[in-house]
Amino acid sequence: MNKSRPVYTKSRLIKELAFRAGVTKVASRQILETLAEIIKRETPNGPFILPGLCKFEVVPRKARRLRNPRTGEALILPPQNALKITAARSARLAIAPRVPAIPAAEYKPEPEKPEVPETPVNPETPATPETPATPETPPEAISFKCPGCGQEIEAPSEAIGLDAECPMCGRIVVVPARSEPGTMYGPPVGDTPKPVEPVVSSKEAEAMDPAKLKNRTIRIDAEALGFGDVAPEKKPQVEEKLISFFCPNCRQEIEATSDMAGTPAECPNCGLTFEVPFFSETGSIHDEHRQETETKAQAAAQKGKTMRIDLPDDF
Repeated sequence: MNKSRPVYTKSRLIKELAFRAGVTKVASRQILETLAEIIKRETPNGPFILPGLCKFEVVPRKARRLRNPRTGEALILPPQNALKITAARSARLAIAPRVPAIPAAEYKPEPEKPEVPETPVNPETPATPETPATPETPPEAISFKCPGCGQEIEAPSEAIGLDAECPMCGRIVVVPARSEPGTMYGPPVGDTPKPVEPVVSSKEAEAMDPAKLKNRTIRIDAEALGFGDVAPEKKPQVEEKLISFFCPNCRQEIEATSDMAGTPAECPNCGLTFEVPFFSETGSIHDEHRQETETKAQAAAQKGKTMRIDLPDDF
C-alpha cells in the first residue's frame, strides 16, 4: 500500500463518477445517495447483491453471555440480527490477487532498494543550456490542464507546488510554477489566440453540463487549498474509549473502539466474522480489574501485541 497516496474521498468518487458517466456532479451525488438508500431499504428483506462487488445480508446472532468489567455483573446479550457483507469473488481476485505457494527452499524475498542520495550540484560545473523560458505568469493566478481529463484549471499563485484536486475528475494534481501553454495565462500555441471564456468556480461547475465545461476554465477556491481568511475551528479532541476482547476462534487479543460495539467485524489474524462486544473481556488489556493489578510497564508490553480494528470511513 502506497502511504503517500491521498485518501480517495467521497467528493473524489462523486467527481469521477460524474466525469465518466458524462453527468453533472449534482446528479452523480444524487445517484450515489439513492443507491445507499436502496441498499438500506432492501437488505432487511433479503440478500442485496451489487453485481461484481459484494453482497449485503442480515444474519441472526445467538444470545451471548457478557460480564460488566466494572461491577462483575453477569449480562445476557439477547439474540439479534447483524449485517454481513461478503465480497464477490471477482472483486477479491481483482483487488488482492492470489499468489501461488512455492517450496520454502525456492523462496527468495525481494531485497529492499537502497535510497539513492541526491547528487550534489557543483558550482564550478557549467550549467546545461535550458530551453527558453516562457513569459512570466501574472502573480495572482496560474492556469494549467489536468493530466487526467484535460480540464483547464486556475489556481492562486500561493498554491504553486501544492497538491490540488481536479474539480472535474477528482484526480490529485500538482499546481505548476508556470502557466501551461495554450491555457488562460499561458503563452499561445500557434498563431491563433485562445478565446477567453469566463472562469467558472468549483461550486458553479458542479451544476453545469460536463460538455459545456470542456472549453471553460474552472477556478480552485482558495479556501479549499487552505488560504482562506478564516481558519477552520479545531474541534476538541474527545478521548476515544476502547474495548478489548479475544477472538472466539484463535484467541487473538483484539482492540476496537466503543462505537463498533454490537457490529460485525473480522478477526485480523484468522478472518473469523464475529460481533464486537459491549464490554472488555476479562483478562484483556482494557479489563479494568486487570489494569488495577498490573503495572504500567506490563500493560504497555501487552498492548504491543494487540491488533486494532479501524472504524470504516462510511461508518
